[in-house]
Amino acid sequence: YKINNLDDLEAFRTRVNSGTTYEGLFVKLMADIDGGSSWTPIGTSSNNFKGTFDGNNKTITYVIPSTTTGYLGLFGYTYNATIKYLNVDATITQTGGNGNIGGIVAWQEGGTITNCTATGNITAATGSYAGGIVGRNGDYSHNSLSNTISSCTSSVNITSSKTGGNYIGGIIGQIYAPGSVTGCSASGDIYAPEGSGTYIGGIAGYTSSSKTVSISGCGFTGNVRGAGYVG
Repeated sequence: YKINNLDDLEAFRTRVNSGTTYEGLFVKLMADIDGGSSWTPIGTSSNNFKGTFDGNNKTITYVIPSTTTGYLGLFGYTYNATIKYLNVDATITQTGGNGNIGGIVAWQEGGTITNCTATGNITAATGSYAGGIVGRNGDYSHNSLSNTISSCTSSVNITSSKTGGNYIGGIIGQIYAPGSVTGCSASGDIYAPEGSGTYIGGIAGYTSSSKTVSISGCGFTGNVRGAGYVG
């Protein structure tokens, strides 16, 4: 399935969000696309994208305006999917509640994200998981599948507008499943105000000690500021 314009992209999103998983299928982006000022993510917690998305080194620009919670990114929820050679320029604003926020994918459950780049700005609220590439890749009940993020670059500025309970990283907000982050780089300004239970990192905000996770060959240039656990 080839995506040539915004109409194609929106039709693809509608199919995924209505239950077409694209498992075993390939989707290829053929042109730079402006997703507009009120983007709805591809994939939900009940209807996941499970295929291969080849960005073909093209760029999707999108804006998610003020919203309270959910899976916020170009892709909202992927399951054992592969996303490669994709560039995004994202502006995401979360004003309340909690959520999962990522420039490429909000929630990655298994699969691979490789050779992708993200630029832009993310504003998160209390209790959120936010990263330039991926917001989160698991939790207490979704943590058995292996996740890979490799050769990705993020220059997304990430700011929390509220105190406490935030997991924010230049590449990924929280790692709670086995896998690896390899050969990635991040820059920009990452900031969360003082509050209990806040984890902030140049590459990853939080990594579960109960899972086998490797972070190697990565680097961060920028500013990491805040209170709580900062690295």
